[in-house]
Amino acid sequence: MILKKQILRQQNIYKRLIFKIAFFLFFVTVASKPVFAQEVTQSINTKYQINQNGRVNISFDILLTNLTSGIATQSYSLSLAQTNPQNIEIFDQSTPLTPQITNENGIYTIKIVFDAPTVGKGASRRISINFTDDTLAEKYGNVWEITLPLLIGDHFDGVTQMLSIPTDFGELAYISPEPIEIQHQQDKINYIFNQGNRPQAISAAFGEFQVYSFGITYHLDNPVQKETVMEIAIPPDTSRQKVFYENLDPKPENLTIDKDGNWIAQYTLKERESKEVKASGSVQIFSFPQKHKNPNKDYLTSLLEPTKYWQSDNPSIKALAAELKTPKNIYDYVVEVLSYNYDRVRPEVKRMGAVNALQNPNQAMCMEFTDLFIAIARAAGIPAREVNGYAYTENPKLQPLSLVADVLHAWPEYWDEQKEVWVPVDPTWGNTSGLNYFDKLDLNHFTFVTHGIDSEVPYPPGSYKLGSHPQKDVYVSFSRLPENKTPQTQMFLEKVGRLGLNSVSYKVNLYNPGPIALYNQSLYLEIDGNRSEYQKFDVFPPYMKKQIIVKIPVGFLGSRAPKEVKVFFANKEAGIGMNPSNVVLGTITVVFIAIFALTAFLFWKYKKK
Repeated sequence: MILKKQILRQQNIYKRLIFKIAFFLFFVTVASKPVFAQEVTQSINTKYQINQNGRVNISFDILLTNLTSGIATQSYSLSLAQTNPQNIEIFDQSTPLTPQITNENGIYTIKIVFDAPTVGKGASRRISINFTDDTLAEKYGNVWEITLPLLIGDHFDGVTQMLSIPTDFGELAYISPEPIEIQHQQDKINYIFNQGNRPQAISAAFGEFQVYSFGITYHLDNPVQKETVMEIAIPPDTSRQKVFYENLDPKPENLTIDKDGNWIAQYTLKERESKEVKASGSVQIFSFPQKHKNPNKDYLTSLLEPTKYWQSDNPSIKALAAELKTPKNIYDYVVEVLSYNYDRVRPEVKRMGAVNALQNPNQAMCMEFTDLFIAIARAAGIPAREVNGYAYTENPKLQPLSLVADVLHAWPEYWDEQKEVWVPVDPTWGNTSGLNYFDKLDLNHFTFVTHGIDSEVPYPPGSYKLGSHPQKDVYVSFSRLPENKTPQTQMFLEKVGRLGLNSVSYKVNLYNPGPIALYNQSLYLEIDGNRSEYQKFDVFPPYMKKQIIVKIPVGFLGSRAPKEVKVFFANKEAGIGMNPSNVVLGTITVVFIAIFALTAFLFWKYKKK
């Protein structure tokens, strides 16, 4: 398994929500002659002790035992791929040894040559290998991710491992494989694994998050006899989720962000053309909001306005808002008053809206729970909006999914002005399960689209269907964080001519092919060593393209043309060749051409008269 370790460190969404994870391959071979690996067993006891800063102290206690009388164990080799072992110490029967360490193509090999061989059947030798590694545990936002080695080899007599982590790393989000024992101590927790003769890689995360993989199909159809630009909403990043795109096929012409933060992919369809778009990737969902750009006041004000389904200006809604006042009271009221109607879960069900839901409380589905909460919240002066997406449930009776398009779900969220965060709640599941979905939402809610400005569009994935018997288009399953989390930004420069007599302009083409969004990135222009910010991007999602015209001052007629110009964006750098003499000559040439053209035009006009 090859590790891609370069993780985008510019992410503001976690500060850092984005992330480096260490997957590396650990090979164990023992050799003094060809039959050695077949005639020696290895019993390995490993301890991984992680300190507060994420440094891992690793100790291998290895017992080698000869299985036959004709073997002489003279050496032992340990190879570590894509890691950074430091402070290596080797002991043979408590005697320190100096290992032979090589690094070839990122693979560290530690070879130990013994002073005297181990001879005879049943003869054994105990080796201790200790080192530290700073790449195995990384913190992304509020989450610690840990990946430990995979032992590969033959004739393991037994492999036991202990992972020791500080208690303040947070609650366990997941661990694989399952430990056989968990030991709680005052300031740390030990996870014990007994992997027998078939060891597995150990991965764990602390800080409460869930990872899903997804596959979505969009069916696009242009029924008119002219070329049309069509748009689809793909799952975006939010303050509670981070999306890693594996593929979007075909690639869109461009991607934009609407006022609600939705990622809108654009496709051009020819007349009467149909097109199928497939998106796949992973999403990391957090139980606590990560740092995200706050909405502006104008946007929050717009989330108080009435809409078709959120009639915040209705007298009954306004009266309830005046009485309830707070998000918690509104949530409790909606949970108590409405009753979920399982008989309405069918295709083409009609959305009732907040007022009709209030008048028909026994006919509610997730849409009605959501609409009523939003309408009352808006009437109470609390910005609120709707989220459509996937919600994992093991019991649809307790946690129903009723946004019928591919069995999706809807829930509301409101803006907490004091905490400056969006707070998602689920009054539907609060009603049907009896659990508290106000104080803390679970890790099972995956946002596809957000509706704030408009209560209907953009349509969520699963709604782009064709035909009278549409197939299932949304697949979501539990997963792990992908190996590839490194952004692959692209930057191309193109000279576009002059914008005036004292500047030269270049077109900077920026593109993010994925897999993740870039945050708080700036385009920098460096002229003769002086770097300045040219344009800043709060977010640059996957598949987005931007064209920026960069003006390079050269002085009148190129008199102050710079010698060296560089452009920087994310991890990319490009140079612009600037020869002052050529700039001056080119500027003068352009001026003479302009004068000649103007003179010729005036002469032609004169002759015509």
